[in-house]
Amino acid sequence: MTSAAGWRGRIIFTNSHARYVGSTGDNRPHSHIAAQVVIGPNSTVELADGERVCGPALAIRPHVRHRLLPMASATVYLIEPTSRLGAAWLAQLPAGSALVIPDAEARLDRLLGEACAEPVDRRLQQAMSQLARADSFEQGLDDVARAVGLSPVRLRAIASRELGMPLARWRRWSAIRRACVAMVEGQAPAEAAHLAGFSDQAHLTRAMRAMLGITPTAIARA
Repeated sequence: MTSAAGWRGRIIFTNSHARYVGSTGDNRPHSHIAAQVVIGPNSTVELADGERVCGPALAIRPHVRHRLLPMASATVYLIEPTSRLGAAWLAQLPAGSALVIPDAEARLDRLLGEACAEPVDRRLQQAMSQLARADSFEQGLDDVARAVGLSPVRLRAIASRELGMPLARWRRWSAIRRACVAMVEGQAPAEAAHLAGFSDQAHLTRAMRAMLGITPTAIARA
């Protein structure tokens, strides 16, 4: 999704997904890492070959090139596919790039309750806290592991078990979340990028486009 005058709403981030609620505007064809769910009256996605898929709720698989048609009101989920939630969501979908899933909201509510427990291992919590405070991505995961009394292999295993996703992937997702929160609170995209540990706004833009298909400008407007 790219910035446009029609994007007006609010966005909420968790460890495994982002949820946007509001109006949607024009956007160029794009693809991204996240699994996408669009819920709203007459939701329509146009695929790269020109095919349009319409319904009350749509599921779009990761890496599928598409564009959403504007909607006055929609709920859009962007789900990290390597998370426990993402794996569970993708596993239950039938074959296809873009699918009509009428009961998508009920399915997601159930999966969210099952898959989004907070980590309980104290050492993992300490490592996540250190990574969240890091000024850049230069602080290595191995150094963080040693600081909390674990071997790098053990820290990665605990993270995979409790987060349901690789710690490095969580770190990138968390940094994007911090940048988006900063923009929602009024920071300019360049400053938000710096606060979240990205080298500059272009670095943040590349990361957001790759993972979510959203630009920092779209978040700032929303």
